[in-house]
Amino acid sequence: MGYGIEGALKFGFYEFFKPVFGNLTPNAFLNFLLASVVAGAVASVVLCPCEDARIRMVSEPHFATGLVDALVKLIKEDGFLATFDGLAAMLMKQVPYTMTKQVNKFTLRFEVLNFFQFCNTRSVDFASSEGLISYA
Repeated sequence: MGYGIEGALKFGFYEFFKPVFGNLTPNAFLNFLLASVVAGAVASVVLCPCEDARIRMVSEPHFATGLVDALVKLIKEDGFLATFDGLAAMLMKQVPYTMTKQVNKFTLRFEVLNFFQFCNTRSVDFASSEGLISYA
């Protein structure tokens, strides 16, 4: 459940921050990279307590009956801020992953669009005698 929410937040905040950072620098790639860093960081902050609860439930199977129960117990035992003890590790794992995923998606989309624009400027013959696509 936690990673589903975190994934939705990554994509949502990335799309939210793209226009915010869109004109920060003249380089669109860098702007989208910055948007992905912030989106990954925000999602990691939200995920951190859930991940803390998950790790505790795995290491101590009888600790809690579910995520909400585990979070309540963790907060009662250690305090709310203690659920963020693993935030640095979470950021070091999730932010580079988010940067790579989102920027690769951006780059691939850009290259695919350029390819189709290139194809639209050429006469394409899909029925060549060799069975290959040929450009005129």
